[in-house]
Amino acid sequence: MYKIIIFIILIYNLQSANSTTLSWGYIRDGQVLLFDQFFHDRDDLCKLEPREFFFSTLGARISAIHVTDLTGDEGGSAEIVQGGIGFTYVKLKLIPNDHILLLNVEIFGAHDERFS
Repeated sequence: MYKIIIFIILIYNLQSANSTTLSWGYIRDGQVLLFDQFFHDRDDLCKLEPREFFFSTLGARISAIHVTDLTGDEGGSAEIVQGGIGFTYVKLKLIPNDHILLLNVEIFGAHDERFS
């Protein structure tokens, strides 16, 4: 009986961990949210292609990038193509999951060099 309960708990945890949340870097004291954008695209007839997104901080160094799949596990994912943590810019490739792209991208950083 004990093994069955543990097995059920493990299965539940695996299913609840399916949501795609990607994080790079760390959010520290003194950092601010530099960018917060919702990306949505849907096409029930055709498979969506990845698209690239570029963001420049105008001098602030990026310390953290957080991408959340808003569907739970079918809204897509992202890859850093250029720049990113420690840079003043980032180029992300937003990768849809077949017919839908539903992601929220947050970028954190600070102008103070101590937090880069």
